[in-house]
Amino acid sequence: MATTRITTALPPNIDITKAELAYGEHMLPKLNRQLQDSTLTTRQRALNALCDVLHNPEHVSAALKVGMAKSLKKLLSDSDGTVRWKATEVLFYLLQSRHRSRCYTRVRPHTTNISTI
Repeated sequence: MATTRITTALPPNIDITKAELAYGEHMLPKLNRQLQDSTLTTRQRALNALCDVLHNPEHVSAALKVGMAKSLKKLLSDSDGTVRWKATEVLFYLLQSRHRSRCYTRVRPHTTNISTI
C-alpha cells in the first residue's frame, strides 16, 4: 500500500530569490506593484526577477509604459543596500536596451525613404 511522504525541502527547480511571474501583459504591472511593497523580501525578489525579464526589448518598452522607472527611482533611496544595488542594475538594463534600440532604428540623415534602410 502506498504511503504519503511530506518533505520540507523545496523542489530543485524553484528559485526562492525571484518573484513568481504573472503571464502575459500582467507580468510587469505585478512586478511594479511588488517594487512598491513595504516588505523588503518582496522588493528584493521583484528586482531579481526584473533583472532576468528586462533582457527582452519588448519587456523594456512595456516596463517604461507601466511606470517602472518611477518606482526604480524611488528605490534608489531605499534603506537596504541590496535594493539600491539591484535597482541600479535594472535601470542600467533599461538604459542599455533603450540605447541599443535607438541605435538600430536611427534613420540616416541622407536617406528620405525609410523602406530603403
